[in-house]
Amino acid sequence: MHQLQDIHPNMDVFSSDNRRVGVVSQVMGSILLLNCETGNHLPTAIPLAWVVEVDGLVRLAKSGASLHWLTS
Repeated sequence: MHQLQDIHPNMDVFSSDNRRVGVVSQVMGSILLLNCETGNHLPTAIPLAWVVEVDGLVRLAKSGASLHWLTS
């Protein structure tokens, strides 16, 4: 089981198919703010419920294809 308290700023975030989708900006309640590769420099909010593993990086239950809006 993942430990949400182990999520810290600057951790890389990966989709379920091992695609890097961004970097943790901060955790706010049940929301994870990411700095993404979109170039707009605005943090993107995703639900912590999508997190399935924290092992030095954050792994999400969603595939890269379902998260295309984070990286395009």
